[in-house]
Amino acid sequence: MARDALNALRKSIKEGRFDRAYYLYGDEEYRKDEALRALIAGAVEATTRDFNLDQMRGSGLPASTLGSLLAMPPVLAPRRMLVVREVGSLKKDARAVLDHYLKKPAEDVVLVLVSSAGEKVDGNIAAAAINLEFSELDQPQVITWIVEHAREQHGATLTQDAAELLYAAVGGDLAALATEIDKAVSYTGGGAGVDTDVVEAVVGVRHGETLGDLLDAVARRRAAEALALVPRVLAQPKNGVVQVVGALGTQLMAIGVGLAVRNARASDGAVRARFWDLLKASAPNTGGPWGEAVDRWVRALPLWNEADIQSGLRALLATDRAAKDSRIATDEQLVSTVVLELCGGPRRAAA
Repeated sequence: MARDALNALRKSIKEGRFDRAYYLYGDEEYRKDEALRALIAGAVEATTRDFNLDQMRGSGLPASTLGSLLAMPPVLAPRRMLVVREVGSLKKDARAVLDHYLKKPAEDVVLVLVSSAGEKVDGNIAAAAINLEFSELDQPQVITWIVEHAREQHGATLTQDAAELLYAAVGGDLAALATEIDKAVSYTGGGAGVDTDVVEAVVGVRHGETLGDLLDAVARRRAAEALALVPRVLAQPKNGVVQVVGALGTQLMAIGVGLAVRNARASDGAVRARFWDLLKASAPNTGGPWGEAVDRWVRALPLWNEADIQSGLRALLATDRAAKDSRIATDEQLVSTVVLELCGGPRRAAA
């Protein structure tokens, strides 16, 4: 969601001003639910919430029931709220009731229409309601969200380094990140800031032992260093063999693209710009901040050639298949074997 729309929503909730209809859509379900909870808490008094809050799902919602809920007045309160989730699944007759209502919504009802992830934006609803879009966050946005979530939900200061380490350990799952932030704030007693020491204690991951560190060791073709990191990285949340192999594959393809750009006599600036374009287009897991990944890939270019890239991708594909199709080898054995293949060869000198 655009920051100005989010700020406007927060301001209206704080001031007790609510529009008649809201439309929440997009693929980021956690922030969507977070905004819905904030709307409910602000618009419907807790003491009368049992009478003035109804939450329904569009699938199977009869037109008669929807009409009755929309026409129902608030009980001992200035307003009531109706939440319709999966609004895109409303049957034709129920949708007709909704469309008719949106032409002249009641002043004392706050209607919240929630679209499921993957659903197309409904133009008719969007034209009649306040639109709140929740698209998936890219890596820099997730790190910013971590810092803001700690401040807004707990009044806690979480450092940038701690946010980056938390992302490296947990990934971009906002629900999982929120849980780890809760634990980190609780660990400090709620009265201190959250730094990397706290994250290390709570999540069990240390600087120098993240997925990003493993990727860096492989990019530099430092086999011994990379092998030592494999078991530590695999032991961390969200770092199964498939995820690690996927991150290695992303890195190898990026280095291959960088080689092609450099071979076309492009400047270092052009190479970096191409890397940033790749990151923005696909938002891959780079094991840490994107800027660090770009620096890593640029440093690695002199150590790789096209043959290395092709053989490395074949090895990663074989490892991915082995991880999914059989349990002959452990995850550590699979990743260690492919790391050795990637780090081997005549160009394994340190960068």
